Amino acid sequence: MMRTTIDIPEDLHELARQLAYESNTSMSRVITNLIRRGLPEVPTSLGVSSRGMPHVAVGREVSANDVRDLEDEG
Repeated sequence: MMRTTIDIPEDLHELARQLAYESNTSMSRVITNLIRRGLPEVPTSLGVSSRGMPHVAVGREVSANDVRDLEDEG
C-alpha cells in the first residue's frame, strides 16, 4: 500500500466523507474504489528495449484512422 497526499475540491471531499460514513468504511477505501471504477482496465507489459532500457507498453496502438475519427467527432 502506498501513501500519498492529494488536493481535492471541498465538495468532492465532503461527498467522499459522506460515502465513507454511510458505508461504514474509511475515506481511503472509498476513494480507492472510486478510482478503480473510474480508470479503465488497460493491459500493460514490461519489457527491455534493444538498448537495454526498461520499456512499458500501456494501452493500445492508435492508427491514423482512429485519429481521423476523433477529429471528425470534435
